[in-house]
Amino acid sequence: SIRKTAEGCKINNIGCIEGWYIEMDFINRGLGRRPVKIAEN
Repeated sequence: SIRKTAEGCKINNIGCIEGWYIEMDFINRGLGRRPVKIAEN
């Protein structure tokens, strides 16, 4: 989602990844890296 403001940010329209869940069996396997990289670009 795009938020108009975020705590600690001096710019507007901040992209925000929210509401995702990783099952315990899949934690620490790097599965979150790709979605974050895509969101950053």
